[in-house]
Amino acid sequence: MRARRSTTTAAPAEPCCLIIFGASGDLTHRLLVPALYNLAAEGLLPDAFLIVGVARGERSDEAFRTDLANGLRNFTIGTIEENVAHRLLNCVGYVSGDVDDATTYQRLEEVLARIERARDTRGNRLFYLATPPSASRRWAVISAKPSSPARRMEHGAG
Repeated sequence: MRARRSTTTAAPAEPCCLIIFGASGDLTHRLLVPALYNLAAEGLLPDAFLIVGVARGERSDEAFRTDLANGLRNFTIGTIEENVAHRLLNCVGYVSGDVDDATTYQRLEEVLARIERARDTRGNRLFYLATPPSASRRWAVISAKPSSPARRMEHGAG
């Protein structure tokens, strides 16, 4: 996802998939998407960078991509370079589900398998909780249980 190179000496991140729980919320649109755009614009995101949103509302991958693009346009400070925005939002997936529902994690694993095949992320996954504290706590408690679908997914057995 190379773009202009800033004066930073930081190296681009390793290939990865960013999974955002609570992806339809204000935190994702106001802070996370603009921050990801800034990293992409500075050439600090890898070419193999994917975004998967998880939230309760029903929507398609394309509708989620459009939602992220709208957040980018509404909350990014400065001029948006369309080629950078396109590369950032090029490979996006979405899973509808609740943190307490085991089928959410099954659907998430299916989406990850599909889109990670499109790019070589080397199995690197970053989980981001853009959720209220009550939901974040539930997610942490659920994922800490040995029988948790999230835990199995984390260890590649899901």
